[in-house]
Amino acid sequence: MGMSSLNEEGFRCECPSGMIGDGIGAEGCYHSNIISEEEYKCHCKWGYVGKHCELATACLSNVCRGRGECLVKKDGSSECVCLRGYYGPTCEYEEDGCGGHITNYTGVIKYPDWTWYHFGRNKTCEWIITVNEPNKVIEINFTSFHLPTRLATCAMADANVTLRDGEHANSPLVGVFCGSRGSTTVPVSRPIYFSSNKAYIAFVSGKSSIGIGNFALEWRTVEKRCGERIYSDDGQISLHGYEKNEVCQWHVSVNPEMHIEITVEPMKLATGDIRNCSINSLELFDGFEIDETERLLHLCSSESTRTLVRTTLPYFTVYFKSDYPIDFPKEHCDTDSLCNRGFAIHYRSIKLDKDCGGTILPNADGVFDGYIQSPNYGFNYFPNLDCLWLLDTSSIVSGYDAKVIKAEIVDLDIPSAPGRSMQEMSHFRFSLLKTTSPSQRLLNLIRPCRFDYITFRNGDDASHPIIGRYCNSKRPEGPIISSGPKMVIQFHSNQSINGKGFKIHYSSVCEKHLTSPNGTIQSSNYPNGSAQPFKCTYVIEAEKTKAIRLKFSFIGLNTDIKTCFYDVAKHDLLADYVEFSGGHDSHDQINKRYVCARYPFVAPDGEMVTSASRPLRITLSSSGIDNKGILFLYEQFDVGCGGIFEGESGQITSPNYPEKYLAHMYCIYVINTPGKRIRLTFGVFELEVVPNREDCSFDSIEIYDTYVNDDDHSELHGRFCGTLLPPPILSTGNRLTVVFKSDRSVNGAGFMAKWQAVDDKIDCHRTYTETSGRIVIHAETEMKFAQCDYQIAVAEGSSVSARILRRYCKKEISLTSVDSERNELTIRYRQHGGTHFGSLFGFLAHYTTGSVFKIIN
Repeated sequence: MGMSSLNEEGFRCECPSGMIGDGIGAEGCYHSNIISEEEYKCHCKWGYVGKHCELATACLSNVCRGRGECLVKKDGSSECVCLRGYYGPTCEYEEDGCGGHITNYTGVIKYPDWTWYHFGRNKTCEWIITVNEPNKVIEINFTSFHLPTRLATCAMADANVTLRDGEHANSPLVGVFCGSRGSTTVPVSRPIYFSSNKAYIAFVSGKSSIGIGNFALEWRTVEKRCGERIYSDDGQISLHGYEKNEVCQWHVSVNPEMHIEITVEPMKLATGDIRNCSINSLELFDGFEIDETERLLHLCSSESTRTLVRTTLPYFTVYFKSDYPIDFPKEHCDTDSLCNRGFAIHYRSIKLDKDCGGTILPNADGVFDGYIQSPNYGFNYFPNLDCLWLLDTSSIVSGYDAKVIKAEIVDLDIPSAPGRSMQEMSHFRFSLLKTTSPSQRLLNLIRPCRFDYITFRNGDDASHPIIGRYCNSKRPEGPIISSGPKMVIQFHSNQSINGKGFKIHYSSVCEKHLTSPNGTIQSSNYPNGSAQPFKCTYVIEAEKTKAIRLKFSFIGLNTDIKTCFYDVAKHDLLADYVEFSGGHDSHDQINKRYVCARYPFVAPDGEMVTSASRPLRITLSSSGIDNKGILFLYEQFDVGCGGIFEGESGQITSPNYPEKYLAHMYCIYVINTPGKRIRLTFGVFELEVVPNREDCSFDSIEIYDTYVNDDDHSELHGRFCGTLLPPPILSTGNRLTVVFKSDRSVNGAGFMAKWQAVDDKIDCHRTYTETSGRIVIHAETEMKFAQCDYQIAVAEGSSVSARILRRYCKKEISLTSVDSERNELTIRYRQHGGTHFGSLFGFLAHYTTGSVFKIIN
């Protein structure tokens, strides 16, 4: 063997056995008397690799920043082994005693790391243990623990330690611990097992913590007791007779072109009705990550039936943990080694059917009715889908009442979240909370459904105008109607969170939506009628502050007089009718089915007027040629019916004010004043007066803080009708809602009311409209007010009787009775100017309508 000395560049070449020479260059080695067929080998200087040491590695560029040792691998890559106190791929992060990144197989964490146990307030520390032994798990034992707390639960304690099964702050929770030695919340008596080679430990002390205490723990890597990685297209996972403190993970992978159907057999867990998921927990996740957003199934108790789920990916994770009490009764075991407590899971790979979309046409009989659903519907839909359905009814559409497409969403579960790359959170120290930037949150509010969504369009391709885009955060208010015979439905999903998907019922309907200020409604083949039975709906949509007037020019229902006026019981069975829906539900002339012409549904001079608080729907049903159809004229006009009002002050009026209000009005006025309350004061009030009807069921005003409809509203401040001015009304918060309703008969001059923003700090006037209640004034807190008026206004025709037991400015008692002659009584509380004039007296007043009124010091 020949061997050269070091050359100028600091490396040495060695000739193969049987050759001699300096080893440099193509002719550097030549045969000696010993013949060898081996090639020469170069022993490279540190930092270089390659056959001729021609490749420089990253170690030459101080990749470890002087904070660790750079190791050169055979493939030319490098790895940093960081010095204690540093971590990261290039040792770029520095640690202190509060937290750290640990890769040792065993070790100790002690905090604080000094003898006097003072850790201070507002402290947050994270330790992340990652051991390079994928087939082993971590075992932790607390050797010392003293974190006193005054609270019952450790999650709310002033200082606590949290363990999570993984390397992130959102990994599965193992436990939250606090308290002093001997407490049931201190885990010093038993080992704690993790399901993998990773563990996350967090210590937090709040601002109210006493800042004194300590804890210490030891960790080591041990052999797995359960769990494994499985590469098989079908199989079984089972665990029976498990012990206390089992924590297991199974990761299953199948062919990439498949997804997985999982069946959880009936099972027995050590969890009774009084237990919760902290005792036993069996979870299935869609993918390899244990993330609650990807959870397919979560079971915590015994199940008597099979449970079936499907994945969207070619792999899934089973996560099981047990923490049942030692005294929990064990079930009967068939053998010493096998107990019936446990679970069994069967899985099989199934075809990954991502096919979706297509063209949908009427069937051979001209029927267009069916359902569309997302791929894998009933289970989570697949990631990265783009589906397009074209619904086309042009082959069955003709005439004035051309049919359109109606899509009704039967089921919708489409969570819209950013893709995984956008969700990546920092796993460095202090990353306890997963957050998004303010600009990202604002964008999600302004533009919902940006990630996973379903879109409806008019026309025959994706270039046509959008009717609507929907997801969980934005759902349609009703059916989606096309403007013509074609509709496009698109579904998009990204690679992130998936939901159950959607199911849509589609059909061809005769429905027209009218939004122009005025127009004509006429039925198919008017005035000759249609030989084929049909049903058509016409929807007039207008701004909510407007009214809609409908004039009846022609009505051709052709129902005989006897049936029309006398056989009322048959009306619901007739196929020929016109049905109206609009305004408020109490408007019985509007919300009614007419089988013949009768007031106000008469032609040619009849008309209806209603508010546009909801669209006016007109449905014509015809049985055949004898029904000659309809011809209506409509117009929209602004009457100031409700609206949204903001600012420090303003005025609201009845529709058509100062003229008389219209019949069938249903108006909602919403007043908002940020940060202040609202006082509403009426200047004009003249509604329909009905003797002996105290419930105001005809024309009325109702006042609430918030109001959506008659079934969804806050507590009623008051309901008023007639001509008596309502008392001033003060809102509870920064919103006040006035609801005005009128029926079909007598109309009055209406109302005018002014509203003013009220600051509680400078205003104390109040109004009481209940039949009984109490008034409370505390002099110490109310002394900033010079005068307060408390007005009691009860139902018209009532009176208020009062007996004053103590005067405000004196301690003498008077037995004088005060009886109001009307339905109102005002109490005025006036202060004398401050405590330097003498003591201030508050009062507590109880009142009842027509009963004794007491004021008590």
